[in-house]
Amino acid sequence: MMCVLLDALSISQLTHIILDVSHVDAKKRNLLSLPETRDEVFKMVLGAPQVLKAIKEGRIQIVFF
Repeated sequence: MMCVLLDALSISQLTHIILDVSHVDAKKRNLLSLPETRDEVFKMVLGAPQVLKAIKEGRIQIVFF
């Protein structure tokens, strides 16, 4: 799902990726607790070549909230 969304969006004006890891659901899980969501974030979003390049160039910053 995220891969399709990422392909559909332009990152030319993107400056920050904000990941809300402070939210805890009823089962006491957050964004990084579940392997499915953690893997999806790191592989599909942060691992996308155009995003990774922009992070390395300093055009995009990652914010953990």
